Amino acid sequence: MKSRTAALIGAALPLTTLAFVAPSAQAAVPWTVLPTGTTDLITAVDYKGDTVAFGTVTGDVYVGTATGGFAPAINVPGEVVSDISLSPDGTKGVALAGNDAYVYDGASWTAADWTDVTYDLAAPGATYPNGFCPSTPGSPGDFPAASLDPTVDLADVEWLDNQTALISVDDVESSVLKTTDGGATWAESARDSAGSCLLEDIKGPDLTVTGPTVWVMSRTAIMRSLDAFATVQPFGVGADHEKLAVDPSNPLRQLQSKDSAHYTHLALTENAWEDYAWIRSSDDTKKVNDIVSAPGRFYAVGSGGLLERVGGSGLAEQLTVPGHASTEWRAAALNSPTELIVAGAGGTLALATNPKAPTGGGGGGGDNALPPTSNPPVAGGTASVKGGKVRFKVRGKLARPDGTSKAQACQGKIKVTVKASPKKKSTPRTVKKTKVKVKKSCKYVKKIAIKRSKIGKAKKLRLILRFTGNDVIGKSTGKYAVRVRR
Repeated sequence: MKSRTAALIGAALPLTTLAFVAPSAQAAVPWTVLPTGTTDLITAVDYKGDTVAFGTVTGDVYVGTATGGFAPAINVPGEVVSDISLSPDGTKGVALAGNDAYVYDGASWTAADWTDVTYDLAAPGATYPNGFCPSTPGSPGDFPAASLDPTVDLADVEWLDNQTALISVDDVESSVLKTTDGGATWAESARDSAGSCLLEDIKGPDLTVTGPTVWVMSRTAIMRSLDAFATVQPFGVGADHEKLAVDPSNPLRQLQSKDSAHYTHLALTENAWEDYAWIRSSDDTKKVNDIVSAPGRFYAVGSGGLLERVGGSGLAEQLTVPGHASTEWRAAALNSPTELIVAGAGGTLALATNPKAPTGGGGGGGDNALPPTSNPPVAGGTASVKGGKVRFKVRGKLARPDGTSKAQACQGKIKVTVKASPKKKSTPRTVKKTKVKVKKSCKYVKKIAIKRSKIGKAKKLRLILRFTGNDVIGKSTGKYAVRVRR
C-alpha cells in the first residue's frame, strides 16, 4: 500500500450495428465553458447540488460551483486523481488518488480512515488464488491471507445517499469498502459472515448507482445489490467491457464501454444482455474515456473531441462544445437530466443545461426514431398464414426529438426488408423489400404479403426498418423478430 503523502490545503452475441449521426450544423445544445483556474488535464469530475468538484492529472482537487470560481482544496504529490464522487446533496465527497481516498466533509479534505478496514476471513492462515476474489476461502493459491490488502488498487467510488458511499477495489483483493457515516469510517463489505466472497469472478470492478441499487461490473460479469452490499446477486452477462451505465428509468437498458478500446467497443442492450448491439462511431480511432446515463439516454466522452449522445434505442449523435471540437474529454457527470458537465484537456470544464436539445440540421433527435428491438412495430405482434400468403402489418410512429414540431420531424421514408430461413438452420434470405412513407402525424402503415413458399417452415421472420432521415431526425435502423402464427 502506498504511503499517504498529501499536501492538504484546508484539510451474448451482438445483434447489429446501430446508426451514428454527425451534425451538419452547429449543435443546438447550449454549452458554457467554466473558468477553472488550471490548464492541467482534468481526469475526474462530479456535480451534485450546488457543488462541482474535479481532480487533475497532477493530483489536485478543486471545488467550486457551476458558475466557476474554483479553489484548490488538496494535492496528492506524484499521483493522478482517478475518480471523484459527491453525495447527492453535494455536501460530502470522496476523491481517489493513487491507493488512497480523501474525504470531503463540506469544508475540508482529509485522508480516509482505514482503521476498521480488514478482511473477515474464515481461514486467515490459508492462501488465496491469484486473479479474482476467492469464492472459497482456504483454496490453494498464491497469496497468503496476511498479504491481502483490502485498500490496495482503489478503482471507483459512488454514493448511495448522503451518508453511504462505496469504493471498489481492483486486482486480487476485488472488494468493496463502505461508509455509512459520510466518510468518517470505512469497513470492508464484500464478504459474508463466513468470509466467502460476494463478488465472485469480479476483477477491476466498475460501480454504478441507480436509486438504491448498486451495480458492479467487470468484463462480462455484472452483479447487483439491492441492500447496500448486505447481499449481491448475479445480474447478467454482457459484452467484454469495463464500464457500465444503467438507464435510471429502465434498468434493463444498459450501456458498456472499454476505456482503452476503439469506440466500436461500446454495446447497448434493452433486455439485460439477452442480446445487444454495437454502436459504431464515424471515426473508430477515437477512444471512450467515460459514460454516464440519464433517463432514456446515455453520454459518452473520449479522445479527439468525442462527445456523443446515445438514445435509449441506440442512435448515436456527435455533440460539440464551441471552440473545443478536438478537445480530449476524460470525464462526465450529470447533476440532473438537464445538467451535464464534461471535463478534459487544458483544464476545460463545459456545462450543458439542456443536453437533450436537438443538434440542429441533420443532427437528429436524442433517440432512435424507430421502436426498440423489444417492441416490434407490427400490428398484433405476429404474422399470420392465410392461404398461400404470409401477412402482417407494419404500423408505428416515429419518435420526435424534444423541441421539434411535426412539420419538422414527420417526413421521409422507411425502407422495409423481411428475411426468413425457409429450412431449419438455413441462412436467412431476403423475401420481401418495400418502402413506406411517413405521414404528417409521424405515423407509418404498410401491409406486407409474402408468398408462403418463400418462408417455408420458418417460425420467425426478421423485419428490418431503415428510416432515411430528415432535417431533424437522423438515419435510424431497427431490427425485429416477428413470430409466424400458423
